[in-house]
Amino acid sequence: MLKSKEYYKLILSELKKDNIIENFEKVNGKITKIMEIDVTDSPENIDQKTDLDKGIYAFLASFDYLDIEVGIVVDINKLKPLSPFWIVK
Repeated sequence: MLKSKEYYKLILSELKKDNIIENFEKVNGKITKIMEIDVTDSPENIDQKTDLDKGIYAFLASFDYLDIEVGIVVDINKLKPLSPFWIVK
């Protein structure tokens, strides 16, 4: 499930105000699935730790249709993955 349903509702409300979602769906088709991506910390079992000053971020994705979260550590300056994916149930 989405990590922050309340935040999603707030964003959705703002996007509907300016018809952004309606215009997107006219061009691309109906939105059927939602994924939320958050900045997080690396779990203990991942050797690569985050270092925001150096552009090393951990991201965690949650979904409206799955009861799992998927994470990865990325060097955002080089656009390079620095860890394997991890899954949280």
